[in-house]
Amino acid sequence: MDKMELIGLNTCDILIELKPPKLDMLGISIKNELIIFREESYSRVKNKYLKDQLEAPASALVWAVDTIENGFGKKPNEGGLPRNVLHAETTIESEKLYLRRTMNCGAPNQQGYTLKNFSRFSYIDSDDYQEIQLPDYLLFDEGLLDKLKHLATTSKP
Repeated sequence: MDKMELIGLNTCDILIELKPPKLDMLGISIKNELIIFREESYSRVKNKYLKDQLEAPASALVWAVDTIENGFGKKPNEGGLPRNVLHAETTIESEKLYLRRTMNCGAPNQQGYTLKNFSRFSYIDSDDYQEIQLPDYLLFDEGLLDKLKHLATTSKP
């Protein structure tokens, strides 16, 4: 797998200004058969913007949406994951992906999901893997999950 360059936020299919305490931007796009989550956040500690992105095969978007809706979103007797399971993992096009239910997703006591690609290293810290946090309010209250579903269906070859 080739390493991409950071994409520009202005080229993204979906662009979201994140709520406080994460005052910054999230862009989502499908380019070169990859789903890309591009994040830019201001670090008060470093006094600069930090730019990072998660890249995964575009078909991983279908898996992530399905896992959120049908794995985590349903009870075990409805076909969902067992109650004590807080993560799901898969390998798509030789890339190892991990989706975890997160209790402090971007802020204390803010629930959501963390999507991680163990096959690609972070742009910020080369000792860490690429990941993106998707809080529940963004997915469900602000409609990001529906936008991701639409992006997954419109980008199929």
